[in-house]
Amino acid sequence: FPAFITPPASNLKIIPGEGGHTVLVTSLGPQEGKTTTALNLALAAALSGRRPGLVDSDLRRPSIHRLLSLNGAAGLTDLLAGQAEAGDVMQSVRDDALQ
Repeated sequence: FPAFITPPASNLKIIPGEGGHTVLVTSLGPQEGKTTTALNLALAAALSGRRPGLVDSDLRRPSIHRLLSLNGAAGLTDLLAGQAEAGDVMQSVRDDALQ
């Protein structure tokens, strides 16, 4: 794996599950590359033929929607508060956005 996947002070955990895996990218502080790492892992999975789901759980400064030119009106907070269903907050990324 390239060096960007394991930046200093970060943890990368792969949790097995039915039909796939869950990857959690976390670190102690801001600006340590969590978003970049998560986005690159999802991109690598998509380019290898998988259909990854990427959840931006940064509740203070979410940025995945902006980086992928997605609608940021509803998201994880709305889902957790019961104000939206999973299908309401899930969005597909255009193939040309992955280029």
